[in-house]
Amino acid sequence: MKCRSYLLSGLLFAALPAWPQDSPPDLLTYGIVGNASSQSPAENPSVALASHQVQQLMLDLARQPADPGAVAAALAGSKVSASDLVSAGLLRREGNHYVVNFTLFTAADLEKVRPLADKYASALAREYLAHRPEFERTFAGYDLAGIDRREVAFLLLGCFSLDWDGLRLTAEKGYRATAPVRANGDRFFAWAEERTGTTLKEMYWGSHNVYYPASVLTSFGDHYSQPRNAFPDLLWQMSRVVRVAAQERTTPPELNALWTASSELLGRRVGAVMLALRRGPRTSDELARRLNLSQQEIEPLLELLDKTGYVRQQNGRYAAAIPVLDANDKAMTDRIVGLSAQIMSAWLAANYDSIRRELKDTTPLRYGVPYPQVFTQVWHYIFGATNRELVHASLFTDPYAGGRYQGFVPVVWDPAVYRDH
Repeated sequence: MKCRSYLLSGLLFAALPAWPQDSPPDLLTYGIVGNASSQSPAENPSVALASHQVQQLMLDLARQPADPGAVAAALAGSKVSASDLVSAGLLRREGNHYVVNFTLFTAADLEKVRPLADKYASALAREYLAHRPEFERTFAGYDLAGIDRREVAFLLLGCFSLDWDGLRLTAEKGYRATAPVRANGDRFFAWAEERTGTTLKEMYWGSHNVYYPASVLTSFGDHYSQPRNAFPDLLWQMSRVVRVAAQERTTPPELNALWTASSELLGRRVGAVMLALRRGPRTSDELARRLNLSQQEIEPLLELLDKTGYVRQQNGRYAAAIPVLDANDKAMTDRIVGLSAQIMSAWLAANYDSIRRELKDTTPLRYGVPYPQVFTQVWHYIFGATNRELVHASLFTDPYAGGRYQGFVPVVWDPAVYRDH
């Protein structure tokens, strides 16, 4: 899932709050699959859905359609109009009534969707485990000392394949709809779920990424564990602080532009250091020479990477403490995602229609939202739960088992390894 210059290939949750912080608790969890750069409720569903009145309206409409007068009354005093909701793809007018026009799962829907996803995920996980010897032979070729190969499996199979390749494959085969490009260049489908208190812990479906010409910084895991103390998340957290301060005029607006340039430089240097360590430990002098940096520049960078668990020191040298993939790992990656694509393709062909039949009474399908659009959210549940099953089977590392990170695994990789965008 792309969001401006980075990709959230899982579910994009609302970022900066657009509404007063003393508003009532959210009734919905919501977001988009795709990218939305606007802060207008007519152009960004997440901005519209941040309104408590809009959330209540959506739950009311899930029960029954409403006429324009009732919708206008429900939105009175808010910053959102019925036409905004139509423009954002959240409502559709049929005759003299408005109906739900996006993937909205109520609490009753989720009582069907989540058990269904668990059932189908268990079946899909069994297909992967049937090929376990072949996967493990391939991962045995990963030779970065001190790195658990099950972390690499979690990233290549769970993230690169089931998440990214799965989204591409389901779209190419017509199982999953892709959002049309809007006038401003954005493209998205909205989704929302009624809040039930059910946890998303161990639902491994979210990748956070920032792309540079020579490296990609990724963290992959569940959305229960946020915020993540990894890259690019740490850069985003700082960017958010600076952006809010600029909006509230507690800092000069120029600071935002300065931080944007500085954060990109920092991200590029993080990627360069980690890729330089892919082939073994190096001293700070060696890294400084390789990256054309001074000691004053390399030392605080290495200290930051040490504190965040990206590197470890041994005998005066620095070694990678997280998975790193360079161009030499492309052949391994190709074998893994190739076999995985075969497994997914066969499984989807056998199960896609039966999933549709079991979902026919859910809110979006009752209101005529196309099944391929609804399947985007359902697929996230299925592959997220499949990743959980493969963690429990120990094919993947357990992101909650170690002390450094909780709920996710970070990786730095060369863009030549895999093309996901």
